[in-house]
Amino acid sequence: MNVELRNCWICNRVYPHQGGRPICGECREELDRLFVEVRDFLRDHPQFTPNVPELAEVMGVDEKKIQALKDDGRLFVVGPGTGDGRCQICGKNCGSGHICAECVEALSGEARGPSSQMFAWRRWGKGS
Repeated sequence: MNVELRNCWICNRVYPHQGGRPICGECREELDRLFVEVRDFLRDHPQFTPNVPELAEVMGVDEKKIQALKDDGRLFVVGPGTGDGRCQICGKNCGSGHICAECVEALSGEARGPSSQMFAWRRWGKGS
């Protein structure tokens, strides 16, 4: 039996490919952990519907990892957003994208740190 060696799509390491998407075992395990974090984050913030680059930035991970979760069918909520040039969080004009720079910065801190009331404060003017 011949073993086919491939490069991982995410980390580019060579690994023995056994079929399916070209992602090594280490990256697959990391994607499983990341999926739980992303799923929980999006459940906690249902009004936040970012595209792949925005979600990667907010979560502080490589865009390829978010794209892999989407391609695997594990993320259905990553979509086009409002499309009106206004931030989905605070409603301010943000030019391009779906989230203004201030909210991306606040979300980035929340995604990496303990849970907080940032969304309630920003969206509905409530304090923590």
